[in-house]
Amino acid sequence: MIFKNLLKLQKGIGFVVLCFWLFVIAIGSTVVVKVLPTYIDYYALEKIAKLVIEESPSDAPIKQIKEVFSRKASMNDISYVISDTTFDQTTGKLIISWDYDKEVELIGNVSLVLHFKGST
Repeated sequence: MIFKNLLKLQKGIGFVVLCFWLFVIAIGSTVVVKVLPTYIDYYALEKIAKLVIEESPSDAPIKQIKEVFSRKASMNDISYVISDTTFDQTTGKLIISWDYDKEVELIGNVSLVLHFKGST
């Protein structure tokens, strides 16, 4: 009789449920830790492009703008994007655009491909 009352008073989660939620949290945090630097690079690239447009004179040649952009991007260790960046000055206004994929290895042979596209 006493044991039945004690069992009714016990509340909480089971061990299997606890292990499941720990597994979900571990997988989620692994994805965040692996993907977050890629998004930080993307926003740094946006910032660099805006900075290059603000600093460069309107009559500057594209080659000079590319060199400035490359230098600023390499300072922030963003080298994989430079080949996927286009510079357009046909409308009289400088437009820097980029379109690239970044593959992030998650666990073992599981990878995540992120596609980034943007322009100023």
